[in-house]
Amino acid sequence: MKKVFLPGDACESATVALLGNFDGVHKGHRFLAEKAVIYAKQNNLKSLVYTFERNIKNQGTLTENYDKEKLFSELGIDIIAFQNITDEFFSLSPEDFVKDIVIATLKAKYVIVGENYTFGKNKSGKSADLKRLLEKHSVECEICSLIEVDDKVVSSSRIRELISSGEIKEANKLLSRRYSVSGTVEHGNRIGRTMGFPTVNIRPFEGCALPKFGVYATFITMDGRKCKGVSNVGIKPTVG
Repeated sequence: MKKVFLPGDACESATVALLGNFDGVHKGHRFLAEKAVIYAKQNNLKSLVYTFERNIKNQGTLTENYDKEKLFSELGIDIIAFQNITDEFFSLSPEDFVKDIVIATLKAKYVIVGENYTFGKNKSGKSADLKRLLEKHSVECEICSLIEVDDKVVSSSRIRELISSGEIKEANKLLSRRYSVSGTVEHGNRIGRTMGFPTVNIRPFEGCALPKFGVYATFITMDGRKCKGVSNVGIKPTVG
């Protein structure tokens, strides 16, 4: 997968552009990505996901950039474009967003969004506005209905609520995968090895959505090796 960083980079080939935040890359996002990949292959275009660089001030992030890249790559997306969020970006009108970013930078020939997509200054542009503005550039826009599971719309906010309350199985249904958290290994007090088994302390990336405090059955992937594990999320009352 090729990475593009905005502002600064620009796409070299014509694309099918999928626009959104895509936090979680959940069942709804995967549905849109599959549409983009199929259309791109049928029309000799590159499939592209346009999203944002994560703002660490926002708590409850489901996927950091590394995980977004990995998940969309697995779905067959050719390019992922990360937009740097600046005051200048937030001041863009819907018209300028379409003209300067979607058309000029992403080189979109076909655009796919969810029906709740917003864009431009103060989120003033809606999906219907996007379709209207793109028609002026002879670019078709496909607006997709939101996906439902158990008669409820699949959304990143709903998944965050499930994770924070410890309802991981329900969250996984909406994600179409096991929820995961990435982080860095840190040295602890090395108490585990005195009990006969060494443990790993992992500091998750800042601002990520963590499950309710408790003990969970997990899989741990490190240096390409996948292991079964038991993970404690939260405090460690027995060892201080």
